[in-house]
Amino acid sequence: MKSFHEWSESFNPTEDYLQGFEAGKSHAFSTSSKPTLIIGMGGSGIAGSMLSTFSPKNKKIHSVNDYYEIENFHEQVTGNHKPKKFLSNSKGWANLIFCSYSGNTEETLSWLKVASLTSFSITTGGKLAEMSSRKIIMNHPGPPRRSIYECLGILDGLTAKGDRFWDGQKPTQELIQKTINTAKAWAVEKVLPWMLVPSKCDPIARRWTGMIQEDAKIPAGFGIIPEAAHNQIEALGSDFIKTGLILIDAKSTKKENSKILRVFENRHKMMLPQIHPIQLCILGDYFAASLAASLNVDMDAIPTIEKYKES
Repeated sequence: MKSFHEWSESFNPTEDYLQGFEAGKSHAFSTSSKPTLIIGMGGSGIAGSMLSTFSPKNKKIHSVNDYYEIENFHEQVTGNHKPKKFLSNSKGWANLIFCSYSGNTEETLSWLKVASLTSFSITTGGKLAEMSSRKIIMNHPGPPRRSIYECLGILDGLTAKGDRFWDGQKPTQELIQKTINTAKAWAVEKVLPWMLVPSKCDPIARRWTGMIQEDAKIPAGFGIIPEAAHNQIEALGSDFIKTGLILIDAKSTKKENSKILRVFENRHKMMLPQIHPIQLCILGDYFAASLAASLNVDMDAIPTIEKYKES
């Protein structure tokens, strides 16, 4: 079983991102005249969600991260449900990017069948690599969800035209240690983590909860402020389980946070500063890994998805 020390020694988000950025930059294209659509399911799509959410407004970048979003996306942009016609239209998408760690994600491959020659693929291999004439092969070893930093760097390089989305700076060591200490304390008390975030931080929340579930093998979740579902709020207020609230302490959420803290004043709490979204993801990795180590569980990826793919 991998120890937290072994994990931290091999955790290099800055190096992964910069390596990806250089690979993407060598194939860069413009996003200013015609929009770019990034398609990736589940964990493979989080990097695209982050870039489309937090990139400057002058970069026309959109993302689809789950299959159910596809039809809604087409309806929103074109007013109809005709993806083949839309994608082949010269006035439509100049750049279409597919992200699949395995290269065998069926939903992503289904889009490749209707894509124009301007499409680009990011993968480690599989059918996507075989079917794509324009591609970048990721080099990141280990669990797929860990490849987010290299994938984000590649996407950024493809669309940035030389200006990086992230300068590569990590959170301060003090903040990292504080996050680790919180995870250790929550592990001892068997506290279930729950994030409540502004809607813009949806990709970050999905990243945190995904890593907690994958690394620490415990339930985790998130809700959007102030639209968290009533059953979520009810569960958070339950006396039957210990729930820890994770809040992003942004200026835009001060009012909502103060209400939440009053309602759940007896809950465990962790306040995350409003820093760069990639730095917040890095904190999530430290939290998930240290939580797993403190629970004495194997922090490697859950093998179920691989068994499912083989069935």
